[in-house]
Amino acid sequence: MSAIALSTLLQRRDIWRGDRGPHALPGVVASGWSALDAALPGHGWERGSVTELLVPGPGQGELSLLLPTLARLTQAGQQVALIAPPMPPYPPAWQSAGVELSRLVWVVTSSPREQLWAVEQSLREPACACVLSWFAQALPDKQGRRLQVAAGAGDGLGFVVQAR
Repeated sequence: MSAIALSTLLQRRDIWRGDRGPHALPGVVASGWSALDAALPGHGWERGSVTELLVPGPGQGELSLLLPTLARLTQAGQQVALIAPPMPPYPPAWQSAGVELSRLVWVVTSSPREQLWAVEQSLREPACACVLSWFAQALPDKQGRRLQVAAGAGDGLGFVVQAR
């Protein structure tokens, strides 16, 4: 077994230290909301992970929360995938929020199994900076873990919206 310096371990993205200042960690994308960034570990959305957003129902503010991040990513020339949104995206609203439509991919699926497959494959793809998907019910732990592993492989942002 080889010895690893403590300083090397503490630089890893998957180890969060509470004593870090108000600066974002490498591998973190600012949310666009200063109060939210202050509350998030690392001060933003962590790359290579999936964030679960629980909402009372589809269209209850999840896009308002995420649009600043999606706009920044697409303006930087990065791809964003919307998988199985509950309503068709409305291009004028997305453009008004600053999202570059040419960098937005809308995926329609025909079953929950197909949706899960599309989310997993998109998360694994390094060219996809962000994957946003809506699920009608909570994902079983095994499926949620598969998505986390896929996000780690692709190093993008993953958001799973679930109505509660």
